[in-house]
Amino acid sequence: MPLLRASLPHPQASQALQTVLKASPAVFTWPVLPLRNRRERNDVLSALGLPGLTFDDQTGRVVVQQSAIAPRLDRLALAYLRNEVNQGALPPEAMGGWAETFRTASVAFRGQLLVVEMYGPVSLALQLTDEMQHPIAYDAPLLEALVQHLALRMGWLVAQLANLAPELLVCLEEPFLSAPGTPFCPLALEQSDELLQRVYATTGARLGLLPGDDANWKRALTARVDVVYMNANDEGALLVHHETLAELLKRNGAVVWGIVPTDAELLGRASADRLVERMGHMAAQLSDDGLSAEAVFRRAFVSTSGGLSHLPVAAAEQAIWLCNEVSSRLRAEHKIG
Repeated sequence: MPLLRASLPHPQASQALQTVLKASPAVFTWPVLPLRNRRERNDVLSALGLPGLTFDDQTGRVVVQQSAIAPRLDRLALAYLRNEVNQGALPPEAMGGWAETFRTASVAFRGQLLVVEMYGPVSLALQLTDEMQHPIAYDAPLLEALVQHLALRMGWLVAQLANLAPELLVCLEEPFLSAPGTPFCPLALEQSDELLQRVYATTGARLGLLPGDDANWKRALTARVDVVYMNANDEGALLVHHETLAELLKRNGAVVWGIVPTDAELLGRASADRLVERMGHMAAQLSDDGLSAEAVFRRAFVSTSGGLSHLPVAAAEQAIWLCNEVSSRLRAEHKIG
């Protein structure tokens, strides 16, 4: 089935929702429209509501003010310990677009799986800075506050959306997951794993991980999640980690194959024929690990290699419909109902 990425270039939620619901009626990914509002970037949406956080609407810069967060740390920690997920609600200034999507999805979506993307604690800790432009990953109290905030936000999202579909998948986007353990990163490998698991632990939903293209794929594929996004254009990673990938599929995990390109030039040359052929080649590489092509595609979703918000609307919709066509052809070819 197609499983689309959240970030889209549409200026209006109604336009984005119409396309997404039509192209992917069984799996609905909650759209994020950063061109409509700077606050709708996925990293900003995930951070909004963190005590001490300020957002500049003109520049899009997000800063955590040390002096403003200190008095509110105890209140956040208590809410986290009590699992008071309502404390993780989106603030009022971010609710307009979210509420519009909620109203539409509650009426129009009748599929099986609803997908929500959030920015994860590792990447957000390395990206968010204090007023001195120091990443908050260097500050233990701020890092702890961020993890507590994201855990409550995820719990709130699950509570709000659980009744919209039979299954809910919450994916943490972690473009900097390869940084921990490197010389200039303050986070150790074990610490980054702990941060992820603490955020995941607050929900009963299915869990997904969306690492960056330069990810440590062995770590990503062995994470305690149900679904891993993988850039299908990284054939080297597949060659090196095919055994680990096969183990994920054998334990009933699933892979979202980001095979439809998001580069405008490559997308212009892409065709469903070529992409289906490439998916077949990748499945064949897993045959030595005891997996048939049918077994691979039963645990597969088709997606784009990244978000689409940087593309013109027409190009983004071309990519969305390519996901639909590639998925439909693979399911028909391998007789997957």
